Amino acid sequence: MTSASRCSLLVLFLSIPMLLAAQPPAITQEGIRNLASQMPPSLPGGALSPGGLFSVRGLRLGGAATRILFRQGVDEREATVLALQPEYLEARVPLGLAGGDAQILVVRDGETSRPFRIRIARGAFGIFSENGKGWGPGGAEAHPGGPGVVRGTGLAGITEPEVWVGGVRALGVRAFPVADKPGAEEVRFMIAPSTPRGCYVPVLVKTEGGVSNAVTLPVSVADHPCSGSAPLGAAPDALLLLARLAMRVRLAGGAPADFAEDIGAALFPRDQANPVFLGWKLLPPTGTCTSYTGNWISDSGADGITAFLFASTGAGRDAGASIRVAGPTGEARLTPRRDAPGIYTAELGGGLPFTRNPKPRFLKEGTYRISGGGREIGAFAVEAPYLPPLEWLSPGKLDTVVRSQGATVRWRGARPDHRVLLIAFNVDDLSGGMGACLCVARGEAGRFRIPPLMLANVPASQNIPGIPKNFLLTGLLPAQPQRFSATGIVNGTAVAASLLGRTVSYR
Repeated sequence: MTSASRCSLLVLFLSIPMLLAAQPPAITQEGIRNLASQMPPSLPGGALSPGGLFSVRGLRLGGAATRILFRQGVDEREATVLALQPEYLEARVPLGLAGGDAQILVVRDGETSRPFRIRIARGAFGIFSENGKGWGPGGAEAHPGGPGVVRGTGLAGITEPEVWVGGVRALGVRAFPVADKPGAEEVRFMIAPSTPRGCYVPVLVKTEGGVSNAVTLPVSVADHPCSGSAPLGAAPDALLLLARLAMRVRLAGGAPADFAEDIGAALFPRDQANPVFLGWKLLPPTGTCTSYTGNWISDSGADGITAFLFASTGAGRDAGASIRVAGPTGEARLTPRRDAPGIYTAELGGGLPFTRNPKPRFLKEGTYRISGGGREIGAFAVEAPYLPPLEWLSPGKLDTVVRSQGATVRWRGARPDHRVLLIAFNVDDLSGGMGACLCVARGEAGRFRIPPLMLANVPASQNIPGIPKNFLLTGLLPAQPQRFSATGIVNGTAVAASLLGRTVSYR
């Protein structure tokens, strides 16, 4: 290599940082969200509100002179930047924006991002949660007939929004600006006497701008502590789950295909402050629903409906090389996931549609013994009876669900001490925005109506080819799940249950 060539390569190498620095900032898909709700902007409740707080995720965002511009036609207004990092910004939406579409641009050191389209709506409210992710605990303990309070952002001057606690409308609602945090609001209300009790009673706020994310409040009375009111009792610090997922899947433009898959999961989380399992730890009181929103890929790491159901919050603790499952049909092993140690999963039987050689089904009526133990979790063994599927009455009537009208599910075969789990779920195929509604009903009721409020942020279905993600599921839960303890586990829970599901069209 000549000296001239070496010199050219050296110049190119030294120029790389300058070339990277010269690239414009980039906003990630679904990267602009209400700071409190963290709801993807593609969902019905994902608009921003004038004066509200929001976050931006992307690349090359922070710089010596970063600006955020909102553009509506020829009108351009600048947001107030509150926090600045290379891949993350926090800011306040400019006041005076009109409702409707807008474009957001990030300008850093003279370089401008591509426009990010966003909806502007007065009262697009989000509620702050303790974990900063827009779900989970969001307020102090309350009592029926007593006061409650949540904080959020996006009311844009609305002082009397609707507040729903456990599906019951709260009384005496008033909203006030938070003095030491411009852009944030505090919503105070009275808990209606008929509000369900529980550790994780869902709270939503509804305005003309849409329905907020759901957070939870502990609602209790002196002789009914919230720890005993959740369907699975006190929040588990370890979860063992065996489940049959029987599905009817309809691909775009094709005939329906039926399949059943027996799956197992064991979760031993390291961080006890975070949920073991999005839905299972935070199940609402019986007779109520809660909701979740997020992004199918970036927020959950999920790539299928079973991954959503068994989503966890990260690596857990070591409970051995495998978890043994023994029952009427033989023995199987749950093995640790490579990407999340301490989380054990397995496909026990059956298989997905069009699988060439599906496994024999593993679960049948009877009792299953689950055992394990390792470096961080002591030896344990627990027996869980498998509950056979209930009978879903006239499921074809729910092939189309009109979200604004709610949906009524009917069943047969549940004992009075059973609980019925209902999940409405969909993903926007173009953006990845995910909305889910989770309800718990009494088995003896034989029917349950999922209210429109809880379906508000489930995205509408689109007739796009590919693997469908628009499901409605129902299943049985035992009234009293099996408990176990060991070194490192105070309140372990084991459940063996069945889920029935089908693709539906959400309108």
